[in-house]
Amino acid sequence: MKSRMLRIYEEERKQLSDEEISIILDGGRKWDISECLKKGGVGIFPHTYLKNCGDHIAACVHGCLDSFADQVLVLGVMHGLSEIQVQLRKKEFAGEDLKHERLRCIQGPDLSKGTEWTSEFSLKSFLFLLEHEVKRRNQKRPKIYLRFPFLVNKSPKTLSDIEDLEKIAKDSVLVATADFCHHGIAYNDALSNVLTGDRALEYAKESITTSLSFLKGKDYDGFIQHSIDIKSDAFDVGSILMHLKSPLQTKVHDIRIVDTSALFDQNQAPSWVAASLISCC
Repeated sequence: MKSRMLRIYEEERKQLSDEEISIILDGGRKWDISECLKKGGVGIFPHTYLKNCGDHIAACVHGCLDSFADQVLVLGVMHGLSEIQVQLRKKEFAGEDLKHERLRCIQGPDLSKGTEWTSEFSLKSFLFLLEHEVKRRNQKRPKIYLRFPFLVNKSPKTLSDIEDLEKIAKDSVLVATADFCHHGIAYNDALSNVLTGDRALEYAKESITTSLSFLKGKDYDGFIQHSIDIKSDAFDVGSILMHLKSPLQTKVHDIRIVDTSALFDQNQAPSWVAASLISCC
């Protein structure tokens, strides 16, 4: 499944014309989160189709550049769909001690703790739009720190390299990606229970609002359990944000239901993800 997603999203980026990219970037101007970021807040963007939520991602790109920060810390989701990662995630949810697991770490391009991040797609569209916007503005690109935490297991303070991440965060503008709610037959929901249309959007809004309340309250247990319930991929990113930034007031700027059926073999419809733009200040 992951290789199919990588291929589809990569092809989407390749097919975009310069004019279409500019339209996406201009669309991100609907929201200004730069002041939030300057004050030490966080911007959270989705990572599904650019055609459906590229303006959400662009809003965070603009927020980073408009803050005129020298460096930006970007937290990515490790979807972890290899067999070993799937099994480790199950052990995490079962409450097993994973402190000595090799993959319980923070990965990134300038770190030596693993290479699994290289096949991860969650930050590729953000970096794609960032590069185009830097060129459009003829503006100096800030130093970018990409970090991919995995298996935080409700205990970010015991995570390998957490002190280094804390130091980077103190001197950086911070944005992160997360898709808080997945739903449909591709995500193992029974067809008879799948929500569509207005009911889907209502469910997504309720689910994301509840998830953010756990973030604000720094409730690791509640956040992880709710993430499992709504099929969120924010387990690690959310836990890191709680550790680095909580308590913060959250604002949901926009939520959209995005059809993700085509990302799966045999076009498993109906299936969708809730794409959302969120700021935490």
